[in-house]
Amino acid sequence: MTGTGVRDPEDPDQWLVAPWPADASFGDVMEHFHQASLARRTKDDSTARLLAFHKGLREALVAAPTDEDADQADRDWRNQVMDVAERAVEIFQDLYVVEFGRDPQAGEDHHFHTVKHRTGAQ
Repeated sequence: MTGTGVRDPEDPDQWLVAPWPADASFGDVMEHFHQASLARRTKDDSTARLLAFHKGLREALVAAPTDEDADQADRDWRNQVMDVAERAVEIFQDLYVVEFGRDPQAGEDHHFHTVKHRTGAQ
């Protein structure tokens, strides 16, 4: 059984982050996303991709099982990581709004033209 994975918002047939084991621990999820970021990220990553990546990370971390026997330091670390994940989503959501406005169709139109330009489609 696997986690959901994160689809590339600009190429939905591709994984931005491949599925991870459904029972992956918090640390395993972080490692999985870290490896995905090393393998996938480029200087040309769009705000939509960065937003999708960070939303996926946040959702995967929320879903990761917690260690009931964790000490206070581990619980504090997890809370800090969750806070950073939430802030990253907020930052990329704000950037998305700045780039595309609140009109979802404007964002769709921009992504369509960007993908069309990247693929050389007419």
